[in-house]
Parts: sequence; structure tokens; C-alpha cells
Amino acid sequence: MIDSHFHLHEDIISIQGLMDSMDMHGIQKVCLMPSFCPKLYLHDYVHKIIPFLRSLLLSKNFVLKKAGLFFYNTCIKNGSEINLFGKNYKLDIQPDNNILCKQINLYSDRFYGFIFVNPKGPINPIDEVKKYDSPNIIGVKAHPFWHKYPVSDLIEVAEFCSKNKLIFLIHLGINECGNYKILPELFPELKIIYAHAGTPYYTDVCSFAKTSKNVYVDISCSLYVDENIIKKAISIAGIEKCIFGTDGPYFHVKNNIFDYSFFIDNIKKLNLEQNEYNLLVKENLYKLLP
Repeated sequence: MIDSHFHLHEDIISIQGLMDSMDMHGIQKVCLMPSFCPKLYLHDYVHKIIPFLRSLLLSKNFVLKKAGLFFYNTCIKNGSEINLFGKNYKLDIQPDNNILCKQINLYSDRFYGFIFVNPKGPINPIDEVKKYDSPNIIGVKAHPFWHKYPVSDLIEVAEFCSKNKLIFLIHLGINECGNYKILPELFPELKIIYAHAGTPYYTDVCSFAKTSKNVYVDISCSLYVDENIIKKAISIAGIEKCIFGTDGPYFHVKNNIFDYSFFIDNIKKLNLEQNEYNLLVKENLYKLLP
């Protein structure tokens, strides 16, 4: 198994703790990217209302879906701060790729790397990616949702990724921050993964992935994705367009161990054929590697 989406956040779990977790659960490699927020805390009541919020985003009713998008976007403040269910968190405008690359190079047999860019930050994204040229760097990560910018601001980065065969992992926002068509249509050879089953436009993004050569979705993050959404993603996009990931280490670490069993159990519940299972947990990602 390969975890396609994990943030390096040693305030939550150490590198050794992550590798121990991988060994315990049969995870061969993890795709690491920098963290850009503090440790997140969610009250128990939040976990009870999250399924309702997801159902709004999945609704076919126009009014309910609009309500879902409204609530989805309420956490955004100014691109440098978010508010999750009443608690404010400062964001790193430019996540630290240097720390990431040190760990990637030190444990190259365990980790791939994604360079985190922000076109609204102090460093030119192309320069930032070029600075960390390494065989272990397989892609670029961007977050137009929390960093609050239109996806069109990523055109130059997308062109660079397309030319250099790098994977582009994006967490979408709403409206211009959630334009999931612009980059694949401009660069058909761009290998792009939309995080968390394409949230907040789950159905539309998965449908687009189905008919677009190089568009994929990962099924990471227990806040955005549950067993039902995984089933929908596979049904709409096809198993060959879905990629296993966790968005760790958030919410699933205890005693310096990440609980992969939560995510693996969701996959087991799908009762996939062996070839389908292999596609989901490793082969779909392998075929995207530079």
C-alpha cells in the first residue's frame, strides 16, 4: 500500500513514529508534504455534524448544495488564517519544504515528496519547486481553498508540472478557488489529483475525472471522506481514477502511532476484487510517477 497524502507534522507524530506505523500496517511508502497549520482540535460534537455537512455537498437539491458550499467556505478568513468550528488557526503562508526534503532524502526508501507552493506567498512557486529537484520529489501540492486564491493563479505551476511530468495535488475551494476544469483543459498531459474525492464538488469532480485522461481523486481525510463517499467516488470516477490516501497525521495519532486501521477498514468494507484493490492502494499512483 502507498499513502498518497500525508503531512510532515512532527509536533503530532515523529518520523520514526510514522515509519513504525507504516510497518505495523503494511504501508510500503508514504507521500509526504509539509504541514501548514498547527495541530487541529475538534470537539466531539463536530464529528457528529460532519456527516450532515457532507450530505449537503452531495445533495442533488440546489438549495441544499448551496447551503453545503456556504458552510464549507465559512472556515476561510484571509488566506493566512482559518476558523474551524469556532477555533482560529494561523496558517503558514509558505510551508517549509526544506524540512520535508531533508527527511525525504534521509529516508528515500520510505517516502516520496510533494513540494508545497502558494502563488500568494513570498516565494515564486516555480523557483521553489526547482530548488528541490530530486528523484524522490514526485509532485507539487497547492491549497487554493485555505490559502484563498483562484485556481487560475496556478497556471504557470501546472505548466511546469506538465512539462516535467510531476503530479499536481490540489485541494479545491469554491467558485474560482474550485475551478477544477481550467488546468486539465489547458494542459491535457498534466497529471492532477484532486484531494478528498474532489470536495466540495464531489460528484462533479468525479464525473470530470471519469472522462478526463489524467485527472484523479484521492480518498483521503476522515473529515471530508467516509465509506459512502469512497463508494460514490469509485462508482462515478471508476476504480482506475481513485487513489488511496489519509491526509494524516490529523485526528488519528495516539502514543506517536498513526492509526492506519481506520482507513484500511474503510477499504476492506468495499469488498473489492484483488485487482481493484491493487489499483486503489498502489497501482494508480505508481503509474503517475515521473
